[in-house]
Amino acid sequence: MGNRWRGLFGDRYGIDNLNIALIVMALALSLLGRIFPRALVLALLGILLIALVFFRALSRKIVLRQAENEKFLSLWYRLRNFFDRRGRSGHTYATGSFRADAGKRCFKCPSCGQKCRVPKGKGTIAITCPRCGQDFIRKS
Repeated sequence: MGNRWRGLFGDRYGIDNLNIALIVMALALSLLGRIFPRALVLALLGILLIALVFFRALSRKIVLRQAENEKFLSLWYRLRNFFDRRGRSGHTYATGSFRADAGKRCFKCPSCGQKCRVPKGKGTIAITCPRCGQDFIRKS
């Protein structure tokens, strides 16, 4: 029995990142179809996406499916990096910019340029540079 299945599905493409994304979108459309029962288009789109997943998974044109997945991944990573950069708070100074960690603010020492991280929300504080010992005052 195992060789029969291996022979049937052994030369098929299978599941990749694009198929997983299509399944998630189909589930989301299905949930929206349950919330809005009169929107039959949502249910139809969900069914079409599931059919596309099966078509891609059972396809023997592996090179074409891999190219589709690569295009999807390049778009996905560009989109993710765009929102990743926009979601992080950054502070820009005349000498450059830093990305702050969660709950921290970054300042540059005016003397040596060392990056100094301090907790957010502490008000006006005196910061001592760990490299040169220079004290400077900033608002966190």
